Amino acid sequence: MRDLDLKAARLEGQLQATGSDDGGEPAQPNRSEQILLTFHSVVEGTVQEAAKNLFPDLNQHIVELARTFGVADLDSVNIQRNGRINAIKDGEKTPFDDFSRGERLRMRIATVIAMLRISTRRGAASHPGLLLIDAVGAEEVTTEPGRKLIMALRDLAEELPALQIILTTATPPLIDGLLSDERIITNDGDHMF
Repeated sequence: MRDLDLKAARLEGQLQATGSDDGGEPAQPNRSEQILLTFHSVVEGTVQEAAKNLFPDLNQHIVELARTFGVADLDSVNIQRNGRINAIKDGEKTPFDDFSRGERLRMRIATVIAMLRISTRRGAASHPGLLLIDAVGAEEVTTEPGRKLIMALRDLAEELPALQIILTTATPPLIDGLLSDERIITNDGDHMF
């Protein structure tokens, strides 16, 4: 659909550049254009209907996870098809940019986990098989919410055996007792490499 939109915009630009618009009645679309317009309309309707059925579960799961990860006062989220998240925090609309850096990170992780879980439950799982999360605990995460975040990632890896999750942290208490020793790579020095 995106390709069709781009093609339509390109054609409209070419038409305007030729100056061939005589200001009269707009030309009727030819048969191919009519088919594409109808197809676009059907696809758009299908996508909107699917979003109505999918997004409430997704939104609720994001809120539950984000709260567990320490995002305080989060009442609700409404994720849009373009990826924007509209949030209500402490009863007020809160733009994503108004969240602290740590809250934005935890919201992103909650969103990824929710998307993977909900899509798998609905039989539409299509993920790349690898999730990389760097520096868990670097952004003002207290120990308990940080441990819950890592537990959620561990549980997700168990739920989706085809998914590999690699995370880094400089805060060992976040992982103590949560992961088996064969899943932890560390050294005694300041740096791993």
